[in-house]
Amino acid sequence: MISFVSGDLPATLNRLVTVARFVEEDSLILGSHLEGPFLASARRGAHAQKYLASPDADTVVTLLEKGGHTLRQVTFEPELLRE
Repeated sequence: MISFVSGDLPATLNRLVTVARFVEEDSLILGSHLEGPFLASARRGAHAQKYLASPDADTVVTLLEKGGHTLRQVTFEPELLRE
């Protein structure tokens, strides 16, 4: 699986499209893992604050669509779902 740290949305979408293409070409690549952007500021680690966001349905759907069903895992802060 290929993991990515939080970045701006257009770049993240491009990465997902690229990995989806790689999955078709190489069976050893299982898909993508997004380590963010849905992380709490207090526990963001090396992620840039400016790229963090609260999850919303439109963004999640866009990520899933661009991933071409190869987005396998998203790390997120569960408390953000309550905001």
